[in-house]
This record gives sequence, C-alpha cells and structure tokens, in this order.
Amino acid sequence: MYGFLNILFKILEEEQPDYLTVAFDVHAPTFRHKMYEAYKGTRKPMDDALRQQVPLMKEMLAAMGVCTIEMEGYEADDLLGTLAGMGERAGMEVSVVSGDRDLLQLATDHVRIRIPKTKRTGTEIEDYLAADVKERYQVTPKEFIDVKALMGDTADNIPVCRELEKNSDCADRTVWMH
Repeated sequence: MYGFLNILFKILEEEQPDYLTVAFDVHAPTFRHKMYEAYKGTRKPMDDALRQQVPLMKEMLAAMGVCTIEMEGYEADDLLGTLAGMGERAGMEVSVVSGDRDLLQLATDHVRIRIPKTKRTGTEIEDYLAADVKERYQVTPKEFIDVKALMGDTADNIPVCRELEKNSDCADRTVWMH
C-alpha cells in the first residue's frame, strides 16, 4: 500500500486532475478467459499480504473522495481504456497510470500513458503519447497490439505466433511492415 500511495500522491501533485478514477480487477474470470482458457494460466496468484491490503486501499480512496470502479468479466485495464476513450471524445487531456505496457495501445495525442518505475532513488514515471510509442518501439499504438499478439506475452500466457517460432526472418518482416 505504501508504494501505491507514493505513486498516487506523486501523480496528484504533478497532474492536479479534475477527475480521478482508480480501477481494480475483480477476482473472477474475464471475457478473455472464456476465449482462451489458458489466459494468465501461468501467473502466480496475488500475494495474500497484498490481497488483504486491497480493501484498505478502497476504503482509503473512498475517504479521499476518489472514485473506484471494478466490473466482473473485465480487467481494470479494460475499464481504464474505456474511460480514456470517453474522456478523449469529451475533449479532455487524459492520463492513464499503470505499470502494464499493454496500455501503450491506448496512447494518442490526447491520451498519455504514464508508467511508474520504482527505483532506489524514488519513483520515476515514463510518459508516452502516440509519437513516443512510435519513437521507442517503431510502431504506432494500434500496431503495438499486433506486435504483442505475434510475439506472444509470457505475463498473460499468450503463445508466440507459430510461424514466427519457425522462421525468425518472418518476425523481422512482420513486425516492421506498416
């Protein structure tokens, strides 16, 4: 909870947001589990000590007047993506804070993805608008989705595309073609 609060207070100080929502995962299968039974099948469960802190985080956020959301069948990242799109369509400048690089697919000129990194010297935050994703990864945020699908994702137990496994030349051509 200490790390969460440090990041939250750093973001609040930097952003001074008009609106703030914190999304939580629900301990239940998502639509992705229904599509692919092995989704996140190799991931270790949340540590019990951390799991016990989640209700305290929610209580603290409620006391601070911070809106929280969660929805069975969806991951917190899905909810954040939906809110980011709604905010952008409403003409807002949106910041999404998450340690999950999968959210880079949401980056636009008006949706900034902020990825906190805790280091010995404190918390540093990497910021990504669409141009930053393109510069760092050589693909657009929308293409980032395809790259992740082709390369696989061990964190989510998504296998690499079989053709890429057979032919690494194919990986180079596929990923960098636009």
